[in-house]
This record gives sequence, C-alpha cells and structure tokens, in this order.
Amino acid sequence: MSSRAVAPRRRQLRSDSRKREILQAALHCFTTIGFAGATLADIRVRAKASIGSIYHHFCSKEQLAAALYVEGLRNYQQSFLAELDRHRKARGAVRSLVRHHLCWVRDNPDWSRFLYEHRQSEFVAAAEGAIRDLNEGFYRASGARWQGFLDCGEMIELPRDLLIAILLGPAQEFARNWLAGRTRTELEDAAYVLGESAWRALRPQSRVRPTRRAVARSR
Repeated sequence: MSSRAVAPRRRQLRSDSRKREILQAALHCFTTIGFAGATLADIRVRAKASIGSIYHHFCSKEQLAAALYVEGLRNYQQSFLAELDRHRKARGAVRSLVRHHLCWVRDNPDWSRFLYEHRQSEFVAAAEGAIRDLNEGFYRASGARWQGFLDCGEMIELPRDLLIAILLGPAQEFARNWLAGRTRTELEDAAYVLGESAWRALRPQSRVRPTRRAVARSR
C-alpha cells in the first residue's frame, strides 16, 4: 500500500477513535448529569476534545444523543446475534440469550439506562430511520435462526412480538429494577430462573399455543 493511501486511512482511524471518545464522554455526562443538564462544554471537557472536534462529528447535543442511542442499540444487537449464533439447539439459545441480556446490562449499565430512559425522547425520534434499519436487519438475522429451531420441532410457533416478549420481557423488567437498585436476587440466579422459565414457555411441550389468527398476523 502506498504512503498516499495510508495517510487518509490513518486520518480516518483517528477520526473514528475521536468520535468514539466523544460518544463515551457524552454517555457519561448524560447518565451522571442528565440529558437536559449536560452541555457540549461538559462533554468537551470529559472527552478532552476541542469544541471544533465535537462539531466536526455532531452539529448539536441532540444529534450526538441520537447517535449514542443508535450505537448502543447496534452494540446490543450485534452481541445478541453473536450469542445466538453460538447455539445449535433451541434450549441452549433461549437460556443463554436471557443470561446474555442480563449480563449486557450488568456490563453496560450506563448504556442500558440511556436506552431504557430515552426510547421516547424527541432526539431518538429523529433517528427513527437508522433505528428501523437496525431493527429490520436484526429481526431478519435472528428470524432465520428461530425458523431453523421451528423447522426442527424444537420450539412452538409464535408471532415475533410474542416470542420476544416471552424471551426477554421478564429479563427486561428485572434489569430495570436491578439498575435502580430494587432487586435482592443475584444476577446469575435471576438469569438461571428466568432462562428456565422462558424455555418452559417456548419448548414444544409447553401448553401455550398461539391462535391461528395470531400466527397469521405475524406473517
């Protein structure tokens, strides 16, 4: 590779690195000060960046927050799909994905709070296109694997919204309470119990059966 080609690549890498630093600084400020109270000056100090560097990547605090939301969602979805891809059997996938959700929240508490608290924020609405694209890709990729489990008779057939609600709904509720300091159960214990509960609801022997109308609507 020629020096002419290397130089632009290095500049791009430095720019990407600076952007990530700004996003992490914004995440810290938004979760400690609050979105309304945090300023670009606060973020600049935290990131040790110039105001010009911030405006090079983001034209406003709202745009920065929207980018942060999208990045957090992308990180979660990529790690979810990677965990799903590790499993060839439905039982292992279901149990591990519940545990993965709780562990991701544990390992990324600031991002988790930000995603939970700001789903209905105006700045998120401005990023709906990017969020829709992420979700479509996520459901397409995960849907292929769920369909494989269905074809093998390892899971009952459910509409996607019901599948996600059963798989992650209880874990999301526990995670919110855990983040707020309102739980007594250890996270690992919760992951085991909730994972087993999700599997009992989704395994073929489950008594839960969707109506034909519900299944038809999901297609």
